[in-house]
Amino acid sequence: MPKKECIIATGFVDSSSHRFLSVDLDVLPVIEWTDNHLVYTNEYPICMNYQYTLDWVTKSVTGIRLKKPEMKNKESCKEYKEELRLTLKDGYEVYEDEKEKASPPIIKGLLNLAFFWTKLF
Repeated sequence: MPKKECIIATGFVDSSSHRFLSVDLDVLPVIEWTDNHLVYTNEYPICMNYQYTLDWVTKSVTGIRLKKPEMKNKESCKEYKEELRLTLKDGYEVYEDEKEKASPPIIKGLLNLAFFWTKLF
């Protein structure tokens, strides 16, 4: 019988030089695996657990971080919210959306005008 495990790779770029990539590999237990989705957990030694759902139909990934019941009143875990919901998104689309929000309206107008003029000539 096959093991119900999921191998996860997480990459980190060195924040000081942006030149080094570190990758961590974890083997995590699968809770449920169907034709429609995969659910797995990442249990940390203290404070919280994460549960992720990969939905094959919607091609989406969501997660939830919950405090462990026995750690809810521990001083070392007070900084964490009881629950945190996560969604995996396309990084390029997020970048473009944030860039759009950060640009002043006058700059957007000038760029649109410049683009309009280049199309005329």
